[in-house]
Amino acid sequence: MVIDTIKLRVANGLFQPKDASTYPWKSAIYSDPDLKTGETRRNTVQSLTHDGVTVGIHNSGRLLTMEASLPKLMYGNNLSRVSRPTMALRRLRELVRDLVTGPIPGLADSECLRVDFCYNFFVGDQLPDYLAAISKLPHSRQRFVYNGARSIEWSSNNGRRIILYDKDLEMQHNDRIAAPEAKGILRFEVQIRKKSGFLQRRLNTQYLVTGDVVSAAVAYACLGETVAAIGMDRTFKPADIARSVLARNFSGSTVNRLLGLHHRLQTEPLETVKRSMGRSTFFEGLRQLKRVGLWPVSMSSVELSPLKLPPIGELISDQEIKITTV
Repeated sequence: MVIDTIKLRVANGLFQPKDASTYPWKSAIYSDPDLKTGETRRNTVQSLTHDGVTVGIHNSGRLLTMEASLPKLMYGNNLSRVSRPTMALRRLRELVRDLVTGPIPGLADSECLRVDFCYNFFVGDQLPDYLAAISKLPHSRQRFVYNGARSIEWSSNNGRRIILYDKDLEMQHNDRIAAPEAKGILRFEVQIRKKSGFLQRRLNTQYLVTGDVVSAAVAYACLGETVAAIGMDRTFKPADIARSVLARNFSGSTVNRLLGLHHRLQTEPLETVKRSMGRSTFFEGLRQLKRVGLWPVSMSSVELSPLKLPPIGELISDQEIKITTV
């Protein structure tokens, strides 16, 4: 999979709910400051979620937003892959046109407010070991580990999120679906919102045209760079070989010091270990462990292979996966 959820905006229209009595549209009134006059203005938002698509009408009908998972829209599940979204965008536009009156142009020319790039790593029975090891990686300060390392998230205040989780458990919890096809899948997602400015810098533009954003090449570059930045593309060596590896590369007290650090990194949160020792000592220890392949740490009894994306040529076509529920 490459492209999952997108959120788009269409401006300069006069949009209204179509058949408002048929669908459960909701209205809410917000107070926003007017930057030109300094006064407060009221903004009425009408919203509807229908067939997995969330539609919003803002600013007295002048703005229209829509949000949907493209694989779910096309195939009913997001284990399937959408790499070439032309058909999915067309279907999304048709669905929204059934709900809203007003001029809706081709969505490839609309403004993109959010996009989720995704990939499913199949790691089988080693899924818990991968999640436990990855949860130790210090990619950024804002790291959250949920449900005993069954879900890991790095996030920033500017609108970027990286999430890894057990796809089987997520489908059972969110979709109420138990599907054999989801077992053993480590789901990897990079969510980017317009406010982050990340894609604007990458594409050298201020206006994010959806057709440019939902590109397999852009998605592939973003996913691959993030895998490497986190450190998921390294080998995770089994914990029980740490002493022998250190003994072959260091001597005396250095072995004991690094063995102690390695053990603490297995059993304690990274931040706790870092706070308990000098900054230079901590990062020098990490550097030494990394040089001999013991960082990132793993509590698995077997070696975990690096996680890498396949060649882009294997991902540039859509793929439907038929779900078998149990």
